[in-house]
Amino acid sequence: LKPPPDRASTSPSAAATVDNTPAPVKPQKGYYHIVASGETLTLICAAYRENGVNVTVSEIRKANGLTEKSVLKAGQKLFIPKPGT
Repeated sequence: LKPPPDRASTSPSAAATVDNTPAPVKPQKGYYHIVASGETLTLICAAYRENGVNVTVSEIRKANGLTEKSVLKAGQKLFIPKPGT
């Protein structure tokens, strides 16, 4: 029996690999929030503000790649950025 060919040396993409990894981004500080049934970004934002986290709906949208038309789902995990970090 012949051993299988070495795919790493015969693969054209292996020889021409380019590192397209983006530069490291400064990690943001903040909190993770699991959306409960019926919650909106406005309610979530208000709850964090009551606890001293001065975050805006627009900051939450931006941190999570959401648009104005995005619909939250119960169980969805959101990142709540801590402003000023």
